[in-house]
Amino acid sequence: MNSEREKNFLRKNLEVTKQSPQPAAFFSTKPKSTPKSYLVMKPIIPFALLSAFFAVGAAKAASTTPVGYITHSIAGNTSGNPSGAATYLSATLVQPTEFAGTSTATPSGGSVITFSSGVPTTFNGAYVLEIAGGGSEGWWSAVISSTSTSITIADAFPQGLPANVAVTVRKFNTVKSLLGANTAGLNPFDGGATQADEIQFLNPSTGAVSAVSYLPETISGLPDEWFDFVAGVSADNYPIAPGEAVRVVRFGSSALSFTSSGEVKTTKTQVDVVPAENWIAQPLAAGGSFGSMNFFSQMVKFDGGTTPNDVIDVLNPDQTSSSYVALDETLGGGYVLDFVGGTDATSVVVPEGVGYVFRRDSSQAASVLTLPAPVIAAP
Repeated sequence: MNSEREKNFLRKNLEVTKQSPQPAAFFSTKPKSTPKSYLVMKPIIPFALLSAFFAVGAAKAASTTPVGYITHSIAGNTSGNPSGAATYLSATLVQPTEFAGTSTATPSGGSVITFSSGVPTTFNGAYVLEIAGGGSEGWWSAVISSTSTSITIADAFPQGLPANVAVTVRKFNTVKSLLGANTAGLNPFDGGATQADEIQFLNPSTGAVSAVSYLPETISGLPDEWFDFVAGVSADNYPIAPGEAVRVVRFGSSALSFTSSGEVKTTKTQVDVVPAENWIAQPLAAGGSFGSMNFFSQMVKFDGGTTPNDVIDVLNPDQTSSSYVALDETLGGGYVLDFVGGTDATSVVVPEGVGYVFRRDSSQAASVLTLPAPVIAAP
């Protein structure tokens, strides 16, 4: 149920809540199913972030202690397209680790993991648990609750886990943790005089796209916040799942930039890929090439058209799209191919802070895409 403050706002501004953002027509959004219960978001790597890498040395942890930052770019709608200009963003840097521990018994197949002691009792749905090592490294689930010796999560743990499973818990990234108090300067909702820019989420279980915009106090009479006008609730704490990209739709003509900050994730990231459209984030804080991210071995191959294949679309600031496929060995491939240019794209880099579209045909099965941990040099 909406809070009283939200109800009061809706009563005062009924015409505002009737705004129902529709998906911008950049890519199709087909219905889908997902193997995991999901939550329902041109960078430059600065010296500060590089310093964070080197400070880690050869140590392996869920995230580094040093805080880095990433500069993100948002395309302007220079052509005046009524659908706006799209940019896919990645919340590459993560929130601080609030618990790291090793289980006292295997959690395989269950939704509860136990520890000897030391678990904060305040964990709830704002937190994500992630397996930090072994064959299931990068697997994650939303937290439900915790006691001093246990954590309950939303999904069943993978089968075959050992008794001593290393996990970490941290808060999800959110709309506000990524974009702050509209630090990018996106068009806010101003009562309808101009079109508000949108932050869009793809729900992988349905294919539906939802949107939030920035609502300033001058319009609502309430503190500035990101707002979901369809649901009529604050969207500040809408979570961005690990490996999930969000789409910014900009109606203003000027390009924008903003800086996000956080800790450098140093473990693998698992992403559920469903047989439809997926918005995937770059989890590597220094970016990564198609080759280094092991995409070829994890994609449904292009074999000349016999088998419906996976396609990766990277949207450029000018709104053109670069498409990539895994070229099957039978066609002389064995690498990721620039499908338009016809060249080997193994060394093409997806920068930090950037998201992209991963398409899988409806005839194919869902799978898990495992994005590697960064390679960190010893000092």
